Amino acid sequence: MHMLSATNRSEFLACPQLVRFEFAEGADGHEPTLLIKVTNLLLKFVVAGVQMKLIFAPLPDRRLLYALKIMDDENHPAIVWSILERKEEELAIEGFSRGEPLQLFLFNELAVCVAWAEAKLAPIPADLRALLKSYEWGAVEHSHMADTAGAIFDQVHITGQPPPGGAISEIPAIPVWKTFLNSYITNQAGASRLELLDPDEGGQQEELVIWLTDNLQTRGAIRSPQIPKGSGTRELTDILLTHHYGSILFESKALGILKRLQRPNRAKLTEGVRRHIVKAASQLRGAIKKLRAGTPITDLNGRPLTVERTAPPHAIILVPDLDLLRGDPRLGVEFMQEFCEANRAVLHILDPAELLRVVQAAQAVAERDRSVTAIEAFDYFLMKRAERAVEAGHLCISILHRIE
Repeated sequence: MHMLSATNRSEFLACPQLVRFEFAEGADGHEPTLLIKVTNLLLKFVVAGVQMKLIFAPLPDRRLLYALKIMDDENHPAIVWSILERKEEELAIEGFSRGEPLQLFLFNELAVCVAWAEAKLAPIPADLRALLKSYEWGAVEHSHMADTAGAIFDQVHITGQPPPGGAISEIPAIPVWKTFLNSYITNQAGASRLELLDPDEGGQQEELVIWLTDNLQTRGAIRSPQIPKGSGTRELTDILLTHHYGSILFESKALGILKRLQRPNRAKLTEGVRRHIVKAASQLRGAIKKLRAGTPITDLNGRPLTVERTAPPHAIILVPDLDLLRGDPRLGVEFMQEFCEANRAVLHILDPAELLRVVQAAQAVAERDRSVTAIEAFDYFLMKRAERAVEAGHLCISILHRIE
């Protein structure tokens, strides 16, 4: 078991995607460790065996940039990066550069560790190891370096060569990742479980919603609420939240990456998730009609649920990654407005990282102002986010909430 400091856990939660070296304590003492926090979608590409490379590059002011390039798409690969800030990072880089095994730990958007593996990399150049001693440590504002980092990554991708004064180290293929089964006990005394390689990818994405939203209120989030159908029941929506001032309905749409024999590129994933969104919008329309019609709603155990039905509900479509939809004109403000006018409801498209941001903002407000509950603040921030989407002209936006 490797231990992370409280500072690192806070950092991981605050940043949607992050790669960070750590000289973590393991069973055999301190070991070079690489912590990788990316979207659940990208994690599936990693465990499926796509090529990965570490990139090292010097920056102005004696800072060192390092990045992980994940070849999830041939033309537009994912890159997550950091700037050397602590002695522990330097020790980790020195360790694996001498040939020590590198421990890799994978984290999802919730900063939950879902898998780990060990890799042995080829030594990085001696001159780069020597340069480690000359780099500055200390906190740095990564956003100030984003343009410089982007230019370096573009050049590396075009040329296939290391950046000037830097190095590239390929991570060898990892045949087997060891996964963790993580459990969360809900407010309704149920068990919600996350397992990266679970073949039910849609169900696992729904579990992410439960983990994120269950603590917004004491009654928790309701998984798979049921309505009558013939002599039995059927699902109203994937997940339901309800409080005095309104209801929030979720339809979660995953892509089934693990089931595909050939990994699709980003263009195919984009088209796939767009079709899912159209289907989810139709399902939400039907659920809202049943809500307004006064249809009895129960939980999976048949217990009647008290649900707020009069206020315009929030209808949330959860997708694996908003970046798949960025710039798609078919999912613009018109799409949201048509849904709102036809259903008297507010439509949102979120991914787990963006949902996490809204939940964190709501919980922070509730902690500071006892007159506001977390679920009320969540409802409020969803409404404000919808307003910002109208201003931006599309639904696929990312919002950073700053609470002073």
